[in-house]
Amino acid sequence: MNATIPYIAAASTSLCYGTATILEQIGARREKQIVSFRLSNLVGLFKQAPYFGGILLDLVGWGLFLIAVRQLPLFLCLSFVSFSLVVSAILAVYMFKTKIPQHEAVAIVAVMVGIVMLGISAKPTQASHVNHVFILCIELFTIPLAIAGVSILKNAANGYSGIVLAAFSGITFGMTGIISRFVRFDSISSKYLLQLPVIALIAYGLMGMMFLAAALQRDNVNRVNSLLFSAELVIPSVLGILFLGDRVKDDLWPVMIVGLLLVVAGSIVVSLNTKLEAENAK
Repeated sequence: MNATIPYIAAASTSLCYGTATILEQIGARREKQIVSFRLSNLVGLFKQAPYFGGILLDLVGWGLFLIAVRQLPLFLCLSFVSFSLVVSAILAVYMFKTKIPQHEAVAIVAVMVGIVMLGISAKPTQASHVNHVFILCIELFTIPLAIAGVSILKNAANGYSGIVLAAFSGITFGMTGIISRFVRFDSISSKYLLQLPVIALIAYGLMGMMFLAAALQRDNVNRVNSLLFSAELVIPSVLGILFLGDRVKDDLWPVMIVGLLLVVAGSIVVSLNTKLEAENAK
């Protein structure tokens, strides 16, 4: 594979996810509040054209993410995913006539600088020496996460349910990144699709969509995004280094750490200050 293709794919992922976030919130705000894992909730969301369009863009972005994560460490690929928040902020300026204040512009620059630093420090490589116990734990973690998620969804009156669901959505999407890093897609068949890693990948993806839609219904999109991207970036990045063989170039650990902190801090600032008025869009 051409060495530049994974980087191009990662950057394109940002564009897809950033646009999808705005479309999905428009659609989610038009539906009644989600309080369970019933299939009818997803059906209702998919009937909304903006939400359906956002999901299609997410699928394209996920395909591009798969191309990138086969060769690049999770901490770099997921930083590009976090950059989609910046894409959403910029699109909001044109779609919803919002303004980007100076401190938010500084945060956007920080995210971009952080991604450049991560790109410099990351050592392109496929996942190696994968711990099978770790893989099993990731696959089985779907069960307690689903149980906890159902409890939070039913407790809609809780003022913190939106925040918790946002964190859950970040964790679930982060888990899809981890599985995508080590699972093989070169022999797709009906038998292959029934294997535990693929089932877990699908389960995490569906739960992530449900958690995110429910969080957007309950809480401000800014807080939802800040928790979503922070959880999705930090937790898998650490796990990727510890268990998946993600590597940093010699003597560039300080560059990697500072870059990661810049991306996280910048993403949080952008999240808390971007005023998306998608709920008023028709």
